[in-house]
Amino acid sequence: MKLYADYRQIHVCTDESKGDLGDAWTAQATDDRVAAAGDIVGIATENVADVDVQVEILREPPPLTKGDHITEASINLGDTLVVLGCTDYLPDAKRWKVAPGTWRVRSTHTNLEKHERIRLQLWPAKKAKPRVLVRYKPPKKRPHKAPAGKPKNRKQAVAAALRGEVDLALEVLLDLHRKGDASASASAAELLAFRGRTEEMIECAKALLKNPEAVYAGNVSDDMRALVGLGKKKK
Repeated sequence: MKLYADYRQIHVCTDESKGDLGDAWTAQATDDRVAAAGDIVGIATENVADVDVQVEILREPPPLTKGDHITEASINLGDTLVVLGCTDYLPDAKRWKVAPGTWRVRSTHTNLEKHERIRLQLWPAKKAKPRVLVRYKPPKKRPHKAPAGKPKNRKQAVAAALRGEVDLALEVLLDLHRKGDASASASAAELLAFRGRTEEMIECAKALLKNPEAVYAGNVSDDMRALVGLGKKKK
């Protein structure tokens, strides 16, 4: 299946997950590209982009295959496995029936520089800490030539911001914010905080907090509450 890795994440979880990845994404976890919080595992991707995801449910540990980056983590599942993009709508996500208990998730990443593919393999296993089996070593990047034209949506605006075109990204995100796109409001709030535009930042962060269902990841709402609190202190 194809998933959009917003915030450079896809999530593996169970229905009604209670785990919070907010604290699990430490600096080490970010570098390792995997974070675990009980009944949810976050898998980090190379870019904010569509990724191809393959899911395999197994009875025992599979042999290690070739990959650019390979990680493992434990997850507590109910009777359902759910795999989705970070901000995808949970009820619409792909599901598999599984036996309740502790499972191990192996994430094998390939083709990171072009169109990332992720192979998720799960099997019943005792709980263990996340680990990196193969660590990705990116090649030296050539200067990136920005595509011509103004971003047309939030996805393109976020990509522009990651290229360093912050002013252009903000223009588009703020326009989407004014049109009621709460997910764009969250992205705009983060850029506005970076620019020190406190009043606009608070307005955008509150827009997401009024409509938290616009993003799936709970840590995004936590970030917005933190930005609002920071903005009030600065006033």
